[in-house]
Amino acid sequence: MLTTPDFWDNYWQNSPDWQNVDVRRSYDRCFDQVFHRWLPTGSQYQLIEIGCAPGRWLIYFYQKFGYQVTGCDSAPMATVLTRANLARANVPGQIISANFFDGTLPAQTYDIVLSLGFVEHFADPWLVISKHIHLLKPGGRLVLEVPNYTGLNRWILAHGLHHYLELHNTRVMCQAFFEKIAVRFALVPLFIGFMGGVEPALWDATGQRWLLRNITRVANILRQKIRFLDHINHPSFSGYLIGIYQKEEK
Repeated sequence: MLTTPDFWDNYWQNSPDWQNVDVRRSYDRCFDQVFHRWLPTGSQYQLIEIGCAPGRWLIYFYQKFGYQVTGCDSAPMATVLTRANLARANVPGQIISANFFDGTLPAQTYDIVLSLGFVEHFADPWLVISKHIHLLKPGGRLVLEVPNYTGLNRWILAHGLHHYLELHNTRVMCQAFFEKIAVRFALVPLFIGFMGGVEPALWDATGQRWLLRNITRVANILRQKIRFLDHINHPSFSGYLIGIYQKEEK
């Protein structure tokens, strides 16, 4: 793993207490569009999110899709924050504090297995993905997303947050890798593609020079308002890469 639970505890300790999905934000809006197109709705579906802090997508899927929601995270502060956020939103859900790899999560239990910005933190992504699929019911759907730290986004980060790139396995941030997932694990690919358009939210300018901070701030403001950019995507600049797969029925 390229990060540690201590890293994430420190990260969440310095994050806002309350977070929720807000479709006025460009990245939330783009995810919302993809999820509504490719995932079913109904209270009969069970979803687990791997690396679930701070719980905002668990809240979203309970409120918008009616799912029974479970989250798993290994960082103690992350699980405390997530439980508090679900309680504040009056969302019933189980938050499991566990090492994803220790075998305690139940096999073939969930209709939707979701991880957003998780797989890229591992040197061996194939093992991570196989653990996701182990949790998935026959006929269930796997949702994997990674940020796109290639092209324009990599260039910007390399000039300000180059150490941040070291925490990410950028080899998984290409469509060919996501297509190999379907072949390797005999999954049916429902959607594989880049999404989010240009996303300045990825260009974290914290601690950078005044000019860079303000350029990023203005770019973020403009991006929220220019909605047609949601639908303009290319590997060289889009914010995210997502794959949605279906496990074959037995």
